[in-house]
Amino acid sequence: VEVKFPVEYKARMRDGKYWYRFPGGENYPDVEMRVNAFVDKCTRSYAGRSVLVVTHAVPYLMFRAIFQHLDEHGVLSLDSPPNCGIQEYVLDLTKEPQGRLKLKMFNHV
Repeated sequence: VEVKFPVEYKARMRDGKYWYRFPGGENYPDVEMRVNAFVDKCTRSYAGRSVLVVTHAVPYLMFRAIFQHLDEHGVLSLDSPPNCGIQEYVLDLTKEPQGRLKLKMFNHV
């Protein structure tokens, strides 16, 4: 990569894994915005119902980042999801009347 795409290699080294955006692609914050919009739509359209989401690795991680308020370091310190890994959240109504999503399992295969 360094030899074939030196400009992109330098940009990736400068920006880091979290902030680097491939040409025509997305970085982690871009994906987070998309996942946030999806979560908002699900909250409105499927309130009170279970929802199954099938996705790739970065959106998978960004769901956890959103639900657990993780920053860049928190996201990058998560284990890489295995192929077909499962994360499950349950609605916890014990602390807030509208509830909060609580992690039940992560990277389960």
